Amino acid sequence: MTMVEVPVRTPSVPSGPGASGVRLRSVLSSGWIPAALVAAFAVAVLLRTGTPASDIAVFAAYLLVGVTLPGVLVWRRLRGERGWFAEDVAAGTVLGYALEVLAYLPARAVGHPRLFLLVPVYTIAAFALFPRLRRHWRGSGRAGRAHAWWSWSMAALAAWTIAGAGILFFQRHGLTWPGYASPYVDMPSHLALVGEVRHHVPPTVPYVAGEPLHYHWFAYAEMAATSWATGIEAQTLLYRLSALPIVLAGLVALSLTARRITGQVWGAVLVVATLVVGLVPSPYGWSASVVADGGNSASWLSPTQAFGAALCLPAVLLLTDLLRGDARRGRGRWILLALLLAAVTGAKATFLPLLLAGLALTIAVRFAVERRPPRTALAAFGLVLCFFAFAQVVLFGGASQGLRTAPLMSMKGSSLATLTGVVPRAAGWPPLLALVCAVFAVSYLILWCGLFGLVRRPSRALDPAFPLVLGMGLTGLAAMAWFGHPGYGQLYFLKSARPYLIIAAVFGLVTAWPRMERRHASWAAGLAAAGAGIVLLVRALAGESAPTLAKLGEAALVWRLIWPWLLLAGALVTAFLAIRRFAAPGAALACGLALMTGTTFAMLPAQAEVLAAAAHETPRPRTITAGALQAGRWLRDHSSPDDLVATNVHCRAETRAGCENRHFWISAYTERRMLVEGWGYTDRTSAQARLFVFSNALVPYWDPQRLADNDAAFRSPSAATIGRLRDRYGVRWLFVDENHHKPSAELPAFATFIHRAGGCAVYWIPAPGKEMD
Repeated sequence: MTMVEVPVRTPSVPSGPGASGVRLRSVLSSGWIPAALVAAFAVAVLLRTGTPASDIAVFAAYLLVGVTLPGVLVWRRLRGERGWFAEDVAAGTVLGYALEVLAYLPARAVGHPRLFLLVPVYTIAAFALFPRLRRHWRGSGRAGRAHAWWSWSMAALAAWTIAGAGILFFQRHGLTWPGYASPYVDMPSHLALVGEVRHHVPPTVPYVAGEPLHYHWFAYAEMAATSWATGIEAQTLLYRLSALPIVLAGLVALSLTARRITGQVWGAVLVVATLVVGLVPSPYGWSASVVADGGNSASWLSPTQAFGAALCLPAVLLLTDLLRGDARRGRGRWILLALLLAAVTGAKATFLPLLLAGLALTIAVRFAVERRPPRTALAAFGLVLCFFAFAQVVLFGGASQGLRTAPLMSMKGSSLATLTGVVPRAAGWPPLLALVCAVFAVSYLILWCGLFGLVRRPSRALDPAFPLVLGMGLTGLAAMAWFGHPGYGQLYFLKSARPYLIIAAVFGLVTAWPRMERRHASWAAGLAAAGAGIVLLVRALAGESAPTLAKLGEAALVWRLIWPWLLLAGALVTAFLAIRRFAAPGAALACGLALMTGTTFAMLPAQAEVLAAAAHETPRPRTITAGALQAGRWLRDHSSPDDLVATNVHCRAETRAGCENRHFWISAYTERRMLVEGWGYTDRTSAQARLFVFSNALVPYWDPQRLADNDAAFRSPSAATIGRLRDRYGVRWLFVDENHHKPSAELPAFATFIHRAGGCAVYWIPAPGKEMD
């Protein structure tokens, strides 16, 4: 045999003056660089806002090994298809959260909370030991690399999100005194529920003993699981660490879901940009947002909303694949869908109804087109319906959680109605309320104007993914308009639906502009900038003082509210007619929609002003007493999770209207159940509230005898009053806020003083004839 030497071609390495430029482009094209920069920026913001470096390191290690890695491996195995590496990581991280929660609940219920850690350990071990599973450690190579400009665009949007969190949330919610003294009213309640789920599954309301918890509480279970796994305090998780990866993974998952549905990478970036920085354009210079548009602020103030939104997105991605008839790994995708839906069930109550509505519209459209039942859509509908029924019966106990039929409540309570004084006359003069509703309708048409792009190719609306997201979006919008809630909870339907309305609108925009070449992108960007400039010009002409009904009267107020919209409409129509005259016939619609879409980014300067003002805001009134954290943790560390605590404070504030019942910080820092602390956000409180008449925050406590027995132990301590708490109610500890309603000086004679920190004191109620261990 003659050996033939085959020359080996060595890849050429660029040299000379252009070599450095080639290497630079190669480095910048890697998705690791923007991801690393975002991570570094997040760490810098966390450190700048007082987060311990050790907690950041431990949390990052747990997130990577305990959540992301097992989630990615299971996602790749069951989904079968290899996509972008970013898609695997984002969807896998969300799936990892679902697995974490679903494993933690039974572990906590049987009394061994750390037992859930066996799930990631066994998962990683299985994928390392079994040869058939090892291939899932590898990605898709270069085929799995995202476009460089997508990576950098997403990094910029993520950085904006992190900066907003650092300024608007982190610096307002410190980890030490006095930083934690003035939190947003809901945050102590969230913290109390995290503590409750750390120690009890199923949980009850921790700040009122014996009250059932009919609520979506799986986000608290996630933080409780992380706390058990890492030893990080619940406050640090809630105020700093937990929300960041959930929100960022949700943004990436949203972008990739949008890419799958629209078929365009630029459409995916536009969806996320609209969600993060886009707002309904306000032509009024006196308000950046006058209508409810489901903005993204809920990500930090509502951990349940952020958690539910992130979990729902991979489910929609899977439904898109299934509804489009992708049969590859069909069984695995159904398993993934079931896992995600199980977690969504207790994450946020708004998402399963939206999924049902989206699937119902998909079924109707497919049946009308195919004239036969769409089996995949029907199966998915049945699966979601089962989880929805479980949530309503088991988790929520059939309770409405304060939600009731109250048409147009969101319009009556909007900034437009309240700033102008329309609300007091809304029932007396319907035309004013009709004007507010008309502003809402026009605003929504502008925000989601991309839907009109389907005029170019109406057949694109038959894509099964389009009626899915459109049905979800329109149902959220309708629920927001039809229902009411004492705490405006109906707005969460719109917040939950907003990403899917944006996807539907961008789907239409992609239909109108199917080929986005570089020159087209320049035109689109220019037209969008022109649209934003038109809004800013109208805002400048409208002035900065809000017109009011009391000052102007009805006729003048109507004109002041209408003429900015007329001016905006005239400017946009004029610009569109100019475009139509000079552009090709097929491009006029696309250019007009680009112009309209740009108006949603006109509020970006106003958002930047809000961030700048918040960075230098004056301290807010303190609602938490000094020493709360230290005294609370002392009691937590020296008592049993089943011990009951009584306190002398119940009102977050006391006004002429009554006691503001949202006082939760004692149960939050002690992680113990209270006989009576605050009673806001309970089923009974929400049921007694009357919309626009009697706030749920002012509803009195429903058991006057229990409240009287509780307070008598502090105001008139005696063997009888203290013994009543111990013997009738099972109270073991007293937590005293000495800065408010200072207790009687006789209290130490009947209860054993144990600990004091700042203005907080802890007492123990011994059993007759017993001393403390």
